This record gives sequence, structure tokens and C-alpha cells, in this order.
Amino acid sequence: GTIITWVDNRSSGGDIYAQRIDSSGIVKWTNNGVLICSAANPQYTPQLVSDDSGGAIITWRDDRVYGDIYVQRVSVNGQVKWMVDGVPICTSTGNQFSPQIIRDGNGGAIITWSDPRASAVNSDIYAQRISSNGNIQWTSNGNLICSAPNNQDAPILTTDGNGGAIITWNDERAGSFEYDIYVQKINSSGLTQWTPNGIAVCTVTGTQGPNDIISDDNGGAIITWHDTRSGAYDIYAQRINSNGIVQWTPDGAAVCIVAGNQNTSRIIKGASGSAVIVWEDLRNGFDI
Repeated sequence: GTIITWVDNRSSGGDIYAQRIDSSGIVKWTNNGVLICSAANPQYTPQLVSDDSGGAIITWRDDRVYGDIYVQRVSVNGQVKWMVDGVPICTSTGNQFSPQIIRDGNGGAIITWSDPRASAVNSDIYAQRISSNGNIQWTSNGNLICSAPNNQDAPILTTDGNGGAIITWNDERAGSFEYDIYVQKINSSGLTQWTPNGIAVCTVTGTQGPNDIISDDNGGAIITWHDTRSGAYDIYAQRINSNGIVQWTPDGAAVCIVAGNQNTSRIIKGASGSAVIVWEDLRNGFDI
């Protein structure tokens, strides 16, 4: 079956609910969903992963005070397991944005987000790990992943296969209002493993924005993104190995560079270390 989470306005400006459906399409939990968070003010953008026990771990952006990150676990039976309205992952100064989550392989999860606590204008990248019991595992309010100049945002992540994560993000350190793509690996203790502030995946002229990332099952990852180096949006990809060395053509292998815009690429594992990528394509209208 599956577990679904959503933002719900039935009571206020936006709460978080979840529901489980079995393989026959039968709803298993409370009718219209289990309440995950009903704290004051809106909650946004919930993301979830398996808790490795039939339930789920859900993270979201939370405005109960000022744009923070929270997380909650719900069991296979629809019982909320941790602190009422969620465990705070980050409540530092300023707004935090774009939480993303993966399993940690031990019943907990790793969460990453963009965070402007050091600047009123620019965001950095942070991450936190939470155990299966709802205990914070790393530095309070998160471990710093990237604090390069200018703005870093929209992080996404995948497992490193050993209890850590590989995180990629939009990066404006070069200035000129053009985003590049960088990546960093953290181990199960939250320590960065590659070059401080990340390794460049693509820094070619134009704007790049990472769309998706998967593990390559060998301690590295494959990243796909939209890319304006030609003047239109195209799709590129790159593989980075467990040591942080790019494996394919510098600045990425061209996946689709036909006329018109291509964007919003998504990636899954293929056979023998390969990948399958799908995207929206405007060469003849809106196609896939």
C-alpha cells in the first residue's frame, strides 16, 4: 500500500494530515486522515519517507513562530509517536525553507533545508538527523553543509548507502544572478566528507537547477537538472562517485537538448548502475 500526507484547511490556515491505503485501495486509518500537526498558524510543504516499520516520518515547514522545520512519526496503525505537533528540527532565527527528507537506514531520517539565519538576504544549506525515537542526533538546529557567498537554496538529497546522505543544491556563489549546482556528502555523524562548501557539479554559463538525485548504490549519486546554457531549458545529468569525483562529461551529460524548453526532470534507478530520467517537454506543446 501507500501512505499519503497533505496540507489541510478544514480547521485553520493549514494543518498536516496523513492517511494509509492498503494494496486493495482500502483506507486504513481515521476517516479523512490522521492529524499530524495542528499548531497555530499554517504548516506547509510536507514530505515523508518510510519509518522502516510500516509507518512514516513526515517533515514540514511550520509558521507557528516564524518559518521553522518540524518532523513527526506516525506508526503503521496511524498513531502519532513523537511530541504533540512535531519535534522541532530547526527553530533558528529567520525563515527556513524547502525541507527534504530521506530514511537513515535505522528507522530514523535525515532532513535538509535552506536557511538564512546568517543573512537577511541569502540562505545556506543545513541538515539534521533524527532517530527512530524522535531524538535529535546532530548539532542543535542542524549541521552546516554550505555557507559559500551569496545564496544557496532548494536542496535535495539521497542516501549514501551507509547511514549518511548526499545533498545537492542551487548555488549562486559565482554571482551574476546565475545558479550553478554543487553537491556534498555527509556521514552518519553529520560530518561533511568532501571539499568544504561542496563540489561543483555544473558551473557552465547560464542557470542550472537540480531537479532530482538518486544513489548510484556505490556511495555516490546521479543528479539531473534543467540547464539554460543554450538559451533554452535543456536536461543534463552527472554522476559523482563516493570520493566526490565527477564521472561523466564535465558540466554534465546532455540528456535532452532539442528545440523548445525541457524541465522538471525526475530520476529513478535503472539496471546495473544506470538511471531512467523523465521530464516535461515543450518541443511540440506539453509532452513527457
